[in-house]
Amino acid sequence: MRLLLTSTLLLSVLQEKQDDLSKWIGKLGAESIEERDAAARHLESLDPAAAETLEAWKTDDAEIRARLDSIAKTLRVRASLARVFGTTRRATLAMKGATLESVAAALGKALDEKIELVGFDPSAKVSLTLSNAPLWDSLSALADAVEGHIGYWANGVKLSKGKRGTLPSKTMEQFQVSVVQATRLETWTPSSDAAPAAMICVALRYQRNLKPTRSDFNNELKITTVTDAKGNKAVARRPAWGESLMVASRPFAFTDVVFVAPDAVLPLTVAGSVNVPFAIEEKTVEMAVAKAGETTEEGDYSFEVRGFTSTEAGVRFALRIKGPDSEEIGWRFQKDDVIVVAKDGSESRVGWSGGSDTHYRFEGAAKVVDPVGIKFRWTTKFHRVQFDWTLENVRLP
Repeated sequence: MRLLLTSTLLLSVLQEKQDDLSKWIGKLGAESIEERDAAARHLESLDPAAAETLEAWKTDDAEIRARLDSIAKTLRVRASLARVFGTTRRATLAMKGATLESVAAALGKALDEKIELVGFDPSAKVSLTLSNAPLWDSLSALADAVEGHIGYWANGVKLSKGKRGTLPSKTMEQFQVSVVQATRLETWTPSSDAAPAAMICVALRYQRNLKPTRSDFNNELKITTVTDAKGNKAVARRPAWGESLMVASRPFAFTDVVFVAPDAVLPLTVAGSVNVPFAIEEKTVEMAVAKAGETTEEGDYSFEVRGFTSTEAGVRFALRIKGPDSEEIGWRFQKDDVIVVAKDGSESRVGWSGGSDTHYRFEGAAKVVDPVGIKFRWTTKFHRVQFDWTLENVRLP
């Protein structure tokens, strides 16, 4: 009798979960973009083991099928990232009518982050409820609760006044892809009328405990397509003045910019890809500079210092690196962290002055007395974070 009751209860729980899943999947076909987005977010937050269930789910709706496949892919990427980097920082809170100062402190403790309040009254009352929310979603929830915005800086998190509008984002464990700016622009010249333009900036943000193997990648975050509400391509040619456009760098982030047709039918859907190698293991390589032609080896790669000179004006040399993959050399070698070591143990950092992925030139303005060697960081193991992303309901002001 007890076994029968237990089995009945288990079937009831499983049926309830199936009905709940069916409800959320059905919302993927809703007319409301906000409802579809909420359903996708919920399903993407499921345990990655749910990927197989979503892939096998039977539906005759092509749009729902495509969204289910995309969500299943997201769950598999999440599982892969967790295996490599560990699970992301998460927070569970239930605070109602508490002071903003106490809420920020509790959230900061849960996320292992220092959260600084900028312009807020620390005694203001606020409510925040989170259930196993990842870092980026937790910080966004706090900002939404007080109509503020988050700055993720080297010295901690800053919560500042001023809500920056509702812009779509996608969280993948330690990473978040989000639209950080969508704006309209107009330019004039003495000989022409106003020329309207529109621009969208997307950022890939990552937790501060992660480290890209380099900080100067070229388009490792790529916007590949923009479509309007009618399914038409909305990418516009970059204006002449836009060729020299520089996007301010953000700590712990990569960015990409796309220009779109200012008359595109809203809302827009922006899609792209991420392909960034992050360091897993590093070591310091040390080399003598006295013997020309002498090489140092690390795994399949060899290093040779060439043309080392030291004068009153400073030092100058080249570093040649050989290995099976020239592209990976650029990922593994930390060219911004090269140091010349003197006989007395003192160290002087030198700057990269040009070269290629196999031949780097360095110069140092400071005089080095009796230089005996150089040292630099080399990534022995890295993981390429690769995934596609889609952000819907992007609106221009």
